[in-house]
This record gives sequence, C-alpha cells and structure tokens, in this order.
Amino acid sequence: DNLTAGLPTYTEENNGMVRVPVFEIEQYRTELNFDSTAAGLIPTEGEIFIATHGRGYYSTSSTQVQTTVGSDESEIEDNQLALGIYPNPSSNEINVPVVSGDLQINLRNFNGSIVRRIDMRRVPNGLQKISIDVSDIPSGNYLITRLQNGNTLSEIIVIQ
Repeated sequence: DNLTAGLPTYTEENNGMVRVPVFEIEQYRTELNFDSTAAGLIPTEGEIFIATHGRGYYSTSSTQVQTTVGSDESEIEDNQLALGIYPNPSSNEINVPVVSGDLQINLRNFNGSIVRRIDMRRVPNGLQKISIDVSDIPSGNYLITRLQNGNTLSEIIVIQ
C-alpha cells in the first residue's frame, strides 16, 4: 500500500482464492479487449489472471491502469510464448527446443521440487533441441521451464 515508506504494509488481495499452488500468472499489457464503441468505457490494461491446479481461475482488476500501451512496446507473437516440447506425453525422452546462449532447464513436480536440471554455459550455434531422458521419472504431470537469454518459458508435460 505504501511502497515508499520505510516499513511498507501489504494487504492480501485474494477475494476468496484459497491457498493452493499457482502454476500460471499472466498480466495483460494490451487493449485488444477494449470495445471503443461501448459508451462510457475507458481503456485499461494490466489485469492479472491466475490459474491454479484444480481449484479454479482468478483475476484481479486492481492492478489495471488507465494508460494506453506505449507505441514503443512491441506486441509478443503467440508463437514466441510457446515452448514446444515434444513428444508430450512421453515415457522415454522429451525434446526441448533451444537457441544459442546460456541455458537452464528445470523439470519440477507439482510439489515444486526439481526432479531434473540441466545447465549449459553456451549452447552451440546450430543446436536446435536438448533431449532429456525421462524414463526413470515417475508417471505424472510436471512443469518444465527453460531459462535462456533473459527469457523464461514454461510448459506442463505428462510423463507416462
């Protein structure tokens, strides 16, 4: 509430959301959903959406502002948001697309524990994927995250 104070105070803003693991949080920086023909509406941006595993979907509009998206902000194409792991589901091996640069891949169970981690100082030019053996990992749903060149992408995978 008062971030510039020496001891800022925080208020919980969950409006009924139970305390459960959250696997996806999105904040929209777009006016694509704004209907300019509707009378009395002001364009806003910044609404946060939260998806839980099995306990619902929540959103808050308290983070919205009445500021237009800047003309110098580039729009992210949908294909840049996809990690593209294949095959999914898998029982033996998964392939994670990569580009050149430093790389970290984390495979987590839904309790948040890392079950496999890969670190590469420099991915060689031309290498397009990293293959990961998952044959020794118990069946279930997992979250795989690729951190590379300042970008983080995550995807849920199924191990059979």
